Amino acid sequence: MASMVYQQQQRFPDIACCLCGTMIQPNGVNTCNACLGEKYKITAPLDYGGDMELLMCKRCGRFRTKHSGKGSKETWAECELETPQLMALCLRTAETRIAKAGLELKEAEWIWTEPHSRRLKVRCIVKKFLSELPNGGVTLQAAKTLQYKIETRQCTDCASENSSGGGEPWRAVVQLRQHVDHKRTLLALEQKSLDRKMLESCLGIQQLKDGLDLYFTTESEAAKFVDFVKGEVPVKVKNSSKLISQDHKSNKAHMKKTALVEVVPLCKDDLLILPKKSPVKLPGIVLVVKVSSTIHLVQVQPPTMRRVEMTAEQFWRAPFTPFMSSPRLIKFTLLDIDVKSHHHGGGDWRNYPPAGADGGAEVDADGNPVARVVEDGRGDRSGGGGAAAT
Repeated sequence: MASMVYQQQQRFPDIACCLCGTMIQPNGVNTCNACLGEKYKITAPLDYGGDMELLMCKRCGRFRTKHSGKGSKETWAECELETPQLMALCLRTAETRIAKAGLELKEAEWIWTEPHSRRLKVRCIVKKFLSELPNGGVTLQAAKTLQYKIETRQCTDCASENSSGGGEPWRAVVQLRQHVDHKRTLLALEQKSLDRKMLESCLGIQQLKDGLDLYFTTESEAAKFVDFVKGEVPVKVKNSSKLISQDHKSNKAHMKKTALVEVVPLCKDDLLILPKKSPVKLPGIVLVVKVSSTIHLVQVQPPTMRRVEMTAEQFWRAPFTPFMSSPRLIKFTLLDIDVKSHHHGGGDWRNYPPAGADGGAEVDADGNPVARVVEDGRGDRSGGGGAAAT
């Protein structure tokens, strides 16, 4: 009878790690993986240099796969997100950085990111042999997440195709502006544009100090976006044209259109005083409660709570700016309500008790006690001056 030989995998008795005391299998340095990774951070050189960049053509959606230097021919290829082709391009871009760190790539996988974030993340497992360690050296292995930033630029084919436009594929630009320190209205408008997919036909967006520049391939797409903005916020639009090229034989001219869209410099919770020339008559201090296609205002001092709406035409007839914006306001919590006779039917607001009349305590316009809201959400009953958000 033929004899059968069974081989069992040899296992050595566990030993304690020389640094932390964790029981491990013996290795060349008798140290656990956690202590080795903490002492020898082999992925530290990959942190220098920031995010890597990938170039993508906004018009055709292709990525630049080859670029040898200035004057050389570029190569562009189609790569869908989270595909092996795009993974190969990302690893080729990081190849030099990994090689300079003396690392060897073992495997890589995608980490999901938002499609509109223009960011790609790749989790790489790298290894490195440390010959300076005793017993012939040890090979260490660690994981590192590489981040890529997608920059947009037209490819060579799109540039040659649009050579009549000076090498630029856009035909119309919308200059969206709001001259305020905090652009809350502009940010809300941007979010609505993304939700309603109004920027799908946009070639590119350039962020500037006072707003955005949005580029479109046709004048009709730009006009459609301007109409959308008019229906969301009060604006003033100024159109202009620029002659790029002209063919006298065929009597054809290539024009580029520019639409300057200026949003009213008002945001929600701004305090203002209407000028005398304003078509809307609302004396005293006024609070902006909503900015939509019209500006919704409420009279807060005197506290009549009268509501009016101001159109874009009325605002630009006598433009103004708020004297205090919401970031400068302080939130207070109403602690108690003291019902008084002059609060009902025919009371004159000039008979209201002045704020701070109760021995220096913080009160509202009606003399009711209030407490400042601190960061943890609890009321602060201590004194202290400041403007109150009512």
